[in-house]
Amino acid sequence: MVSSEIIGDDRPLSGCSLSSDGSFLATCSLSGVVTASADRTAKLWNTQGTLLTTYKCHLDRLSRVAFHPSGNYLGTTSFDNTWRLWDTETGELLYQEGHSRSVCGLALRPDGSLAASCGLDALARVWEQEAKIILAQFGI
Repeated sequence: MVSSEIIGDDRPLSGCSLSSDGSFLATCSLSGVVTASADRTAKLWNTQGTLLTTYKCHLDRLSRVAFHPSGNYLGTTSFDNTWRLWDTETGELLYQEGHSRSVCGLALRPDGSLAASCGLDALARVWEQEAKIILAQFGI
C-alpha cells in the first residue's frame, strides 16, 4: 500500500471524507483551522492543499463531513442540531434538517437517493432526496 500525507492541523483530526473520484478531501478538526471545525465553517480543499471554498451557515461547531457519492455535494453535521448538504460547485445550501440535539453522524447511500443522520438525541433518521423523513425514527 502506498500513502501520501497531508497535514490537516496541529491538533487532532476527528474525521475525514474523500470524494468518490479522489479529487477532494474534507477533514474535521478540533482547532477551527481546517474543514469541519470549531469555527462553524466547512472548508473544501483539493488534494494539493489549496482552499477552494468556505461554507458558512452553521451556528455551532461542526462534528462530521461526508461527500455525496456523486462528488457534487458535501454533507456537514453540527452541534447546532442540524445537518446540511452543500453544492460543491455553487456553494448553495440544499438541505437544512435537524434533530433535537447535536447531530454527530451522516451517511449517504451510494446512489445518492437517501441520507441517514444520527445525533445525541439518540435518534437515527433516514431522509429522501427532498429531506423528508421516510423511515421511522429509532430511539433508545
